[in-house]
Amino acid sequence: MENKQLTAEIMPAEKLPGDLQYELSIAPDHIVRQDGRTYLSMGEKTAVFPDNPDTDTLLSSLVNSSKPQDRPDTGSALFQRMLTDAQFVPDPELFRACRVKDKQKRSVVVFRATNTSGRDLYTLLSQIAPVEKNDIVFPTDYQSTVLIRETDRKDTDELTEFTNAVIGTMESEGITGIKAGIGREADNTEALRNSYHDAVKALYIGSVYHRQDSVYVYTKQALERIVDSIPEAEKREIRKEYCQLKASDILSDEMLETVRVFFRNDLNLTAASKQLFIHRNTLNYRLDKIRKISGLDLRCFHDAVVFSVIMLIPQEA
Repeated sequence: MENKQLTAEIMPAEKLPGDLQYELSIAPDHIVRQDGRTYLSMGEKTAVFPDNPDTDTLLSSLVNSSKPQDRPDTGSALFQRMLTDAQFVPDPELFRACRVKDKQKRSVVVFRATNTSGRDLYTLLSQIAPVEKNDIVFPTDYQSTVLIRETDRKDTDELTEFTNAVIGTMESEGITGIKAGIGREADNTEALRNSYHDAVKALYIGSVYHRQDSVYVYTKQALERIVDSIPEAEKREIRKEYCQLKASDILSDEMLETVRVFFRNDLNLTAASKQLFIHRNTLNYRLDKIRKISGLDLRCFHDAVVFSVIMLIPQEA
């Protein structure tokens, strides 16, 4: 029988398109087939194979040999198996054996690193993050670590503050480039898997639309997710229609901050002007400048939403 050799291109994971990185991160076996190629995630690197039967045979054997066969015996092992093995359905007895609660509200936080100076993220987080007694923490690959936290009597803002504090502590230690996504609250196995996918999706959406931020909350990205679902051809039309606004020098950092504060205060002129430390008339003057160029009056809710969508669409598709 002839031995066939498969060649694969090895490339840095960060060089892949954002949507492909997202698909790989949520794929149960970290394998995605796209445009005649098969992608296998290996942490910081991705192997790219030609999409053919020989590739399928090789990857099937790799996946089957790497899947855990033993029953989990710790909370971390149980939850890691739950989130990474779509076929795994734990029974209540297994939760008791692993000494974790079955019916419990939890949220998933996914931390991802772009630069850890050769150290794996899980080790760094374990040394720095102030984890609570019932927190579940485990790595999914070299660059990513999952934290599952019980959320009874807590809200999303508390979890966001904690996540920001962890990243801030790491940055104070000279560890930069850490991002985190937070999923929806869950109270059962299937919902927890969805929360994990939410957190990964939040990281992807955040990296596209709010790269300057470090923590992305899925439930606060509704508008960004809507914009992301707009076909590229339609985005080009919107860009063309409002190109004068985005190309003008009116949208200085000061003006953009004015708009952000105005929106954050629910289009309330008085509250926004106080927070900006400017006179109400000055705020009206700035908003009038935007209206003259774009035809959008940001004091009107409809126009404010349209402006938000325009600003989220990247200059180039």
